[in-house]
Amino acid sequence: MRRNTHWDNRLWTVGGYRNWCELADLFEPHVKQYDIEFATHRVAYVVSNHLEALIVVAGALRHDLDFMVIPLERCSTPMEQRLALAGFSVYVVCDNLFVSTVAVKGEPGRITLITSGTTGEPKFVEHSWLSINTFDRVKPGAKYDWIVPYQVGTYAWFQMVALSISVSEQGLIPMSTNDLTHLFEEAVIAGASAISSTPTFWRMAFMQIEESLIRRIRLRQITLGGEVVDQKILDALRMQYPMARVSHIFASSEVGACIVVNDGLAGFPAKLLQHDDTRTWQIRIDQGELWVRSRYAASDVIDWINTGDLVTHNGDRIFFVGRSDQTMINIGGNKAYPGDIERLLLSHPNLIWCRVYAHKAPLLGYLAAADVCLRPGCEITEAEKILTQYCEIHLPDYAVPRIWQFLDNIPVTDNLKAELKCVQNRTCSAR
Repeated sequence: MRRNTHWDNRLWTVGGYRNWCELADLFEPHVKQYDIEFATHRVAYVVSNHLEALIVVAGALRHDLDFMVIPLERCSTPMEQRLALAGFSVYVVCDNLFVSTVAVKGEPGRITLITSGTTGEPKFVEHSWLSINTFDRVKPGAKYDWIVPYQVGTYAWFQMVALSISVSEQGLIPMSTNDLTHLFEEAVIAGASAISSTPTFWRMAFMQIEESLIRRIRLRQITLGGEVVDQKILDALRMQYPMARVSHIFASSEVGACIVVNDGLAGFPAKLLQHDDTRTWQIRIDQGELWVRSRYAASDVIDWINTGDLVTHNGDRIFFVGRSDQTMINIGGNKAYPGDIERLLLSHPNLIWCRVYAHKAPLLGYLAAADVCLRPGCEITEAEKILTQYCEIHLPDYAVPRIWQFLDNIPVTDNLKAELKCVQNRTCSAR
């Protein structure tokens, strides 16, 4: 059993709370059922729910296994082929067993993550418990029970697992995200006091859930990550939960968790660009892109890594403006950046979410297009005219979206990030 772990921290399951030690005990029959050689191989555990996943993690950490956890919905035939090529034996918790013909001897303590695939095909990223556990310097503090809505096996999910195992009195309330109303009702019953989630999660909640239910959860800590955090969502959370501390972080599967901001403002302080030997990470900007070096990076990351995030320096603040591989729209030779247009649109009181992207058009090459979700109660009839006029006041004419699509719901990935949208191939004429 690993040292410096808090096996007595509690986890919400059907019927009440259990602790990590109890979950590790539930893993033991699986160790005995199959050949003990299994413990020396690379093993991917395919699970159908959070409880099964937590049992696997508890047992794998107890036995120092080389493992990964994959939700059943992501385990397709191509995925099984990728796992076999990577040398994994695959053990499915729901008693269906697939073992690859070539089993590679494992490295004790190696943890393989699968990325969410937001910016491309999902990748396998290798970590160890030392790199996953970014909380080794966190001193015991307030007791929290954390809502965990992230998809099993991703970096964000493992971060919450590491927090609960490594820091005293940090419980977990893993939830299904299919029904947000049910999630919030269950969180009230479980006594949730903290949550880690994406901005998109909260935009969906504000669209779908009664305000009275949102406020029934007595949150004292709200952590945001996985996406750009804008001022509007920070202000909305402050209004709903005035007693909570609202934090937002920059993290990725490859470089781990780095920047943490607690001042209630979008972006991060420019002073963090200064080198500081006391930090476990350093950041710099090179030609408008953010580079990070971290002691919590994946095992194949040796030095600085280009995150692919575009940033802009505005006074004493650094703001994210988009991704280098998806951002700039060339409109008749003029450059427009979706991040800038999205920030403006989100400042409009009638808008709760938006996504700006390139739309192919004759003569100009591309136009800016926008998918938007209006605040509940707003009329769609005049929305396009109102939003176009709002953009015309604040943006150059070429940057004003000319294609509008009004959505009833925010399109999201399984890990609660807003889906990216590629260039639209249909031609259209500027309005």
